Amino acid sequence: SFPLFALRSKRTYKYRERDRMTTLQPLVVQIARLLLARQETIATAESCTGGRLASYLTAQAGASNWYASGAITYSEEQKVELLGVAPSLIAQYGVVSREVALAMARGAQKRFGANHALATTGFAGPLGGTPASPIGTVWIGIALGSQLYAHKLRIQKGREALIAEVCREALQLFIHHHTTKK
Repeated sequence: SFPLFALRSKRTYKYRERDRMTTLQPLVVQIARLLLARQETIATAESCTGGRLASYLTAQAGASNWYASGAITYSEEQKVELLGVAPSLIAQYGVVSREVALAMARGAQKRFGANHALATTGFAGPLGGTPASPIGTVWIGIALGSQLYAHKLRIQKGREALIAEVCREALQLFIHHHTTKK
């Protein structure tokens, strides 16, 4: 049998996750409408968000009509093997960098044959980080057709809150760039 505190923790986590899904759902619905209107697709490449972004997107009914696929590339090796990120980029700029985030987005776009892609790479904590990129540093890469966009975030929250915040930011940034693109 489980200790009572473990059951409470699971319930609390489920409630918090459901709350996050509810607050992100309008963004996902907006993305679905944008993509469906133009018959486009999106893919994801995730490191620090560990698949949560894909989870939010695919929770939307009918996602198979606009969500191509995704990859959780937590290790450097997987970023290279699955997404085609050049090892020299990682060596020169670090795994948590603008250059790697953009390469991840472009790699997911190509690998999964999607029109667009979102990528996340960062130090969610409590371990990791460097003096140049401390814990809470995250890069979001966006491949929007042939255009690339990168956004740096510094989020001083716990791991779960950071992941949810990065997902929210990624969805909002995608909507912004998609609706303002030329």
